[in-house]
Amino acid sequence: MNKLLILAIILITLDLSAQEKLTYEKLDKLDRVTTIRLAKKEINKYLTLLGDTSFNYSLIDTIRVYKNKKKYFVRFEQIIKYAPLNSNYYYGLDVDLLNNDIHRILVLNQDSASTNVSFYHPNSQDIEKIKFIKKALGLNEVYESIIIREKQDYYDIGYGSSGEKVKKITGNIYDQWDEIIYVPDDERLVETKIH
Repeated sequence: MNKLLILAIILITLDLSAQEKLTYEKLDKLDRVTTIRLAKKEINKYLTLLGDTSFNYSLIDTIRVYKNKKKYFVRFEQIIKYAPLNSNYYYGLDVDLLNNDIHRILVLNQDSASTNVSFYHPNSQDIEKIKFIKKALGLNEVYESIIIREKQDYYDIGYGSSGEKVKKITGNIYDQWDEIIYVPDDERLVETKIH
């Protein structure tokens, strides 16, 4: 790993650790706007230290605040995560204010991991492909996260614990699947409806 990147990660960790530790109780008293503003401040520091200029708030479709007793985080994400053929991109950020931690939301669509990963910026061709897929799936609006991985002859679609494939030329849907995923109550994240 690049020495500069390692140094940046250490500096970020030290910087976040040196701040006043926010407690669950303190965070729970904040309104939504203040919580998001606090998360944006952390993102800006994090990306500045990393020297990452590929992130842009205009790419973000949704901002959600989630919590449980172990985590209190703000998710900035692109709802539709379209991963072009043989690509790896970031599609958002999770800012855990309780644990002073930031994670980038990564979608892999190639066999080998790339060390040069940036935030996804759709081009006009990708936008047309997304429209085609939404039409094939009968989606006018998308409210939950969807991952679309472009393959040679089809699109692999995943959302929640289910998914399907869409043929590139015809738009026909096939190989639909569902899974039931058990999450213990104390680990469930609840989207907050804070003021």
